Amino acid sequence: SGAAVATAKDPPAGAAASRSTWQIVEADGTKHGPDETFQLEVVDPAPVAVGGKATFQLKVTPGKSYHVNTCDPGESDCSPYPVKLELTPPAEVQVAKAKLGLGDVAEIDKQHMVLAFDAVPGAAGSHTIAGKFKFAVCQEEACHPRKVEMQFVVAAK
Repeated sequence: SGAAVATAKDPPAGAAASRSTWQIVEADGTKHGPDETFQLEVVDPAPVAVGGKATFQLKVTPGKSYHVNTCDPGESDCSPYPVKLELTPPAEVQVAKAKLGLGDVAEIDKQHMVLAFDAVPGAAGSHTIAGKFKFAVCQEEACHPRKVEMQFVVAAK
């Protein structure tokens, strides 16, 4: 099974299930693991050859009574909350885009969102790509902006 996942049910800090880790950053700067507002799965790619393409997937599932802030087709009075993933790869790893947004989302509806990106390692070993992921989950009365600090680990052989 080449893909490992870390979800809100499995705290990411030190989780053996995934090489990649994440934590929520609150507006006051405090950091913590998963909470009730959403689940985040990071699907790590299997190790690739040097120069090969490794595809990471982020899957967001809102918690109970929450939904992804997106507009249904034909919905008028609607403005989706921006989605932003900023990647800071090390020198030996290339990414096609360092800043991804709503237009880069692979799948989105009120129940889930999937964002993917490719990384190409230029040297053997394990390489960490830092990421900052911003999005919102909403309830009927208000939306809750979420900021997540991420560490994506790509392995090259």
